[in-house]
Amino acid sequence: MRGFRITLRTTLGISFLVLIWLVVLHVGNFLSRPDRLRRMPHWSNFGRTGERMVVDEPLLNTATEPPLILGRNFHHMQYGLSEEHEKRRNTIERVCDKSTHGYYGRSDGSKLAKKLVIDHRHRIVYCAVQKTGSTFLRSLLGIVKTSEKSDLDSRWIHNKRKNMTDLTNFHYILTKSCKMMFTRDPYQRLFSGYVDKLFTVNTMYWKTTGTYIKNKLLNRDQEPQTHCGHGITFPQFINYIIESEKTGVHTDPHFTPIYEHCRPCQISYDFIGKMETFTNDSLTLLNAWNKLYGINVTYDDFEAETALSRAIGHTGRLYNMRNGLEKCISFYSGMQRIWKDLQIRGILTKRAKLPFTESEANNVNRTQLVDILTKAIQKSSMDRTALRQQQTEAMIQAYRQVPVKDLLRLREVVRPDCELFGYEVAPNYIFNRRDSSHKLSSFKYFKIDE
Repeated sequence: MRGFRITLRTTLGISFLVLIWLVVLHVGNFLSRPDRLRRMPHWSNFGRTGERMVVDEPLLNTATEPPLILGRNFHHMQYGLSEEHEKRRNTIERVCDKSTHGYYGRSDGSKLAKKLVIDHRHRIVYCAVQKTGSTFLRSLLGIVKTSEKSDLDSRWIHNKRKNMTDLTNFHYILTKSCKMMFTRDPYQRLFSGYVDKLFTVNTMYWKTTGTYIKNKLLNRDQEPQTHCGHGITFPQFINYIIESEKTGVHTDPHFTPIYEHCRPCQISYDFIGKMETFTNDSLTLLNAWNKLYGINVTYDDFEAETALSRAIGHTGRLYNMRNGLEKCISFYSGMQRIWKDLQIRGILTKRAKLPFTESEANNVNRTQLVDILTKAIQKSSMDRTALRQQQTEAMIQAYRQVPVKDLLRLREVVRPDCELFGYEVAPNYIFNRRDSSHKLSSFKYFKIDE
């Protein structure tokens, strides 16, 4: 009997040790598994610790399922970020903590994964969002990287790994890299998108989004269907934005909310830049990269470079799209749209008049137009305060055309971006039409002689 008790005691001891070992093994796997990150049980509590961890789980898009959180890497210590940058991150965390749904939106992990531009060598991850300076920032990252092609992995550009369904494959690089994104005032971003895609010359968007608005939203499938999508007004565009966000039909990444692109409640970005402070923010990044990685990358005056590159790009678009353009409008009308676009954006003074008649415009070549625009822009740049005022005037003029009922509906569409990124949900210059400090300009920014 005594031998039996000893054997039983030994067996129980071994079983207890095995049980402990299994528990430890399970917890260890749970904490370190690279293929699928663990769920944080009370996710909102981690937002204030600076220890947030994330991965994507696209099927869990309900308020009952807590988001998966990915941690901050404290790169602000190396980057020397200001209090303003820390304030931006804290605002996002505070709004995310209060949310019961995590601001998932309609996006899934595969869409987000394709937007990430990754520099493996320098451990930089950039979530590229259209209409927030992404073209310039991708170019800047391309300069920063070394000559090896493998260093910069932009799924947004090259659309690699099409079968990817979530962000688990990015676990290591996300937790070890500086994660950055740029934002923009949602009302300004939509206005910029309208001007670039539908107002100025853009036959590709006229053919897709423009014809969709005309045939499906304005004419409601009535015959005959138009094949020319030019001439969409700003109020019509805003109605399209409201309907597309409501139904999920014919959405476009240039117009969809920023939070759906980058999922800031699931990925805690180390650096939040803004278009409103783009020059200073991009220089902060560039100075940090130069110091950290021993490189010496600089760029000249940002506004001047951007103005000239936009003028050259728009001129190229006008001539490259000429054949398709002239099926719907005259070449002179297209030239007017290019000219007005630069005035709306505060690149070209509104006092500058297009120096061609309709008959003369047909004989102007690309080089001649670029030379004329370059000289006009250089002359306009002498008064940048007035140029910035033009941007405000044009935007106010556009939003004053939108019915109040549609403004109120639009406010709910942009509310998440406004709250997450620290913008006014209902800015006074748009919603208060009695505000005497924002008078309508007599200059007709959107008038085109067809």
